[in-house]
Amino acid sequence: IDSQGDIKGVVFDPRDPNIVYFSNKDHHCIYRHDIAAGTIEVWAGRKNTSGYLDGPLAEAQFNQPGQMAVDPEGEAIYVTDTENHKITLSNGYVSTFAGTPKSSGYQNGPADMAKFNKPIGLAITSEGNLYVGDSENYAIRRIAIE
Repeated sequence: IDSQGDIKGVVFDPRDPNIVYFSNKDHHCIYRHDIAAGTIEVWAGRKNTSGYLDGPLAEAQFNQPGQMAVDPEGEAIYVTDTENHKITLSNGYVSTFAGTPKSSGYQNGPADMAKFNKPIGLAITSEGNLYVGDSENYAIRRIAIE
């Protein structure tokens, strides 16, 4: 991996302490770093290809992925997809979890109707509440995970 790009999020794999995932805003992808093996590879998204596309890890596209959080059960990783104005869920398949892709705004409601404006911060509680730093709306938003 080259040294270019802005790393925004880092999470450990809850099932394997030797695996670290990190988002690179400028490369528009998420890398998987195996500490024990010393390898770094693209895990999700397409390096240097911004866009919006849900799908299998290698085919998905992000536009400036930001912070990440692992759900309490360790089954999925949530990612802020800043320029797509949404929160992405990945558990082997990338899908929009909350927000309206490529449509900024401020709207509460069901996850598929909510709108964000450049979400960048992300944290999750042990109870499963997801908190989103919605940067251009100057708000901290809460998403209940059911």
